[in-house]
Amino acid sequence: MTAAEPIPAIPDGEGQAEGINALIQERKISEVVHFTTNRGLLGILLQRECKARALLSEDEYLESIYHENTKWRREDPKYWRYVNLSISEPNHSFLRTSSQKWWANEDLFWAVLSFDPVIMTHPGVLFSPSNMGYEGITPVEGLPGAEALFAERVPYGFGKSTPPRGNREPHLPTNPQAEVLYPQAVSTRHLLRIYVLTDEDAAKAEAIVSVSGHDEVDIIVDPVTFGR
Repeated sequence: MTAAEPIPAIPDGEGQAEGINALIQERKISEVVHFTTNRGLLGILLQRECKARALLSEDEYLESIYHENTKWRREDPKYWRYVNLSISEPNHSFLRTSSQKWWANEDLFWAVLSFDPVIMTHPGVLFSPSNMGYEGITPVEGLPGAEALFAERVPYGFGKSTPPRGNREPHLPTNPQAEVLYPQAVSTRHLLRIYVLTDEDAAKAEAIVSVSGHDEVDIIVDPVTFGR
């Protein structure tokens, strides 16, 4: 299998896939999300894949239009071949820092891509209880990793743990910075919708979809998704 091919649903380890699917249904998880810039959105739709950062440098065109979400990558480089996603809502703290601080003066707009949560059942997916850039955080594969994201307390990193889960909604992981790590690339055949912040951004996103030749996808203006 090449990096360009979509990763199929788990052909073996069916018990793990079924367990994760049951967790998705029980917690009413409706989407797994990834935020990017308009440049990233164009590349994703053209390639029909949301690729891990390490793979972008292997594609001259994508490397030429790519705009990073973060100024620093603190996680172990072995994880750079995974796509970083979040369950149910983006990491709002990270998204605000990227869009309103690091790249506030850039001619960009931001989009949140919503994928079918079935991708959590695919082989090789890892689950991280906190931000992968934090010291002491190790992702875990399969049902144990997925279940651990919803524990009463989870590791925060740096030897600390989060506050008790309390009344946090069932579809949200205990730590808002929890991550789903998808190996290599997520196919856009699993793309459900694209969220943007404003009507102006929606018009631009619709133009990007058209220019890319991608199948139509719903564009939704939703400031709440952006933590506004």
